[in-house]
Amino acid sequence: PTSPAARRSFIVRRGRPVPVPEGLYLMAPVRLGAFCASPIVSWRAKLRMACEPWVPARRGSEDESVASFVRRRFGREALQRVGQPMIGGIYAGDLDRLSLEATLPRFRQLERRHGSVIRGLQRAGRSGGAARASGPRYGLFVSLRHGLKTLVEALRARLPDGALHTGARVAAIERAPMRVRLHDGRALEADSVCVAMSAPRAAALLQTAAPALAQQLGGIRYEAVATVNLGFLEQDVPDGLRGAGLVVPAVERRAMIGCSFSSLKFPERAPAGGWLVRAFVGGALHRDVLAHDDTALVRVVQEELRALLGVTAAPRCALVSRHPESMPQYDLGHLGRVAAIEEEARAWRGLQLLGNGFRGLGVPDCIWRAAWHW
Repeated sequence: PTSPAARRSFIVRRGRPVPVPEGLYLMAPVRLGAFCASPIVSWRAKLRMACEPWVPARRGSEDESVASFVRRRFGREALQRVGQPMIGGIYAGDLDRLSLEATLPRFRQLERRHGSVIRGLQRAGRSGGAARASGPRYGLFVSLRHGLKTLVEALRARLPDGALHTGARVAAIERAPMRVRLHDGRALEADSVCVAMSAPRAAALLQTAAPALAQQLGGIRYEAVATVNLGFLEQDVPDGLRGAGLVVPAVERRAMIGCSFSSLKFPERAPAGGWLVRAFVGGALHRDVLAHDDTALVRVVQEELRALLGVTAAPRCALVSRHPESMPQYDLGHLGRVAAIEEEARAWRGLQLLGNGFRGLGVPDCIWRAAWHW
């Protein structure tokens, strides 16, 4: 689990990190006292957000963008200063395009059932502790002690000898009989095939055998991101930065989406006396940053950490990881598209479509979906 000392996070405001006030659940202030004492938004915005319980609930079942929902219920500044960095950072997306039903269904349910997000969270908090939350729900953040590679290595160890073929690029998936055709001309006979990759890549493999399914899959957009891991000595980092990380609103016009203080968030992520930070760049609102080569990208992030956090020392180590076509964008109408994809896939017995392009971005979401399909 996350270290207890790191269970707080920051949002950048006017170039400085501001602690997320206790009781702020994404963009909803559940504990108004703590929220009003925070400089996270202006007093005008605080008053507008506090009025959310009296905003009429929206009727109808049609989908709505996340940005429209946040503006309607909490106001424009709440969207720019809180909703966009906290929600947009998760999806590396543009909230004006993202579907509320696909990304934050609970908020829509709270509005429908209670007429207000704040009122619904306060009622739930009396039994579930939501009123004490501050930013992310840290109790839900877990990792493997020696890194996520442990999961892959454990799965590989359980496979029978000869079952795993690495470096074998797939050219197409054929239907009758079911085969996986490789680029070297070989064809592997199969009773069932699990396709766990981005939707556009899956579409390319299914184009000949299932053109209608491929067309639906190809309609899911993706954004690229990169992570920049920098290692410092603890003495190089200001003492006030004790938390899980920070997010940066797009209105701040910075190059970074946010960063995670990895060695504070989870134990054993850095040697004793070390401090590891993982910065996130790219996405829908920062595509131009990814044009830099790795060396320049490290310099960009270094400058961001200097300007925002006061880290002036040079990093002792750096690692850039680029993830093209990795962040699916759950645009308006996404769940309808996914339903159509699932309907088309059911007609092909033995085909399983998995990955983060359908009903959840995170590793737990993907595991749950895989278990449900299996």
